[in-house]
Amino acid sequence: MTTNIEERITQMASCGLNPYVIEERLGMEHYTIHIKYHQALMNGYVTAPASGRVHTLSAEEKAERKRQRAKERREEKKAEAKKQAEAPKRVEMTHEERLARRREYDARYRREHREEYNRKRRELYHAMSPEKKKALFERLVEYKRATYEQRKDKINERRRELRRLRKEQANAEKQKAAQGVQAPSDTENRLLLSA
Repeated sequence: MTTNIEERITQMASCGLNPYVIEERLGMEHYTIHIKYHQALMNGYVTAPASGRVHTLSAEEKAERKRQRAKERREEKKAEAKKQAEAPKRVEMTHEERLARRREYDARYRREHREEYNRKRRELYHAMSPEKKKALFERLVEYKRATYEQRKDKINERRRELRRLRKEQANAEKQKAAQGVQAPSDTENRLLLSA
């Protein structure tokens, strides 16, 4: 024999209401239906599709939703693939090439922002205490000494190359000057010889 509360719970459940809403409408404490009136709730849910009060999806509608979801997933995958294709490719470089590229970028940035860069450096330098300035100067000297030691051979080779080029230019100028001086005398000699 069902009580009035059980009948109302079954009726509301057959309308498709969830237990929380039923408890709110009947003024019950939450989870009371699950504990005391679970069977009445289940009876209402069982009779809901048969009574036609709850809208359930037909097989065609379920299939249509499934097709729609599959279509959306395919479109998402296409969009993702297109996005990946448009993304810039990572260039394969050696470590040295990457470092050279980074140095080139940094140098270009410093050239473009030289005024601002120098202003900030001056501000930072003038804001330093004398001890920090001295420590900075010592670090700078140490850095220059270390980099010179590392690149000493290249630097000396470059100097020799510059000296050689200057000598070649000076010799070429001397030869041009000597040819310029000799040219008139040669023509004079030819004239004398021919006469």
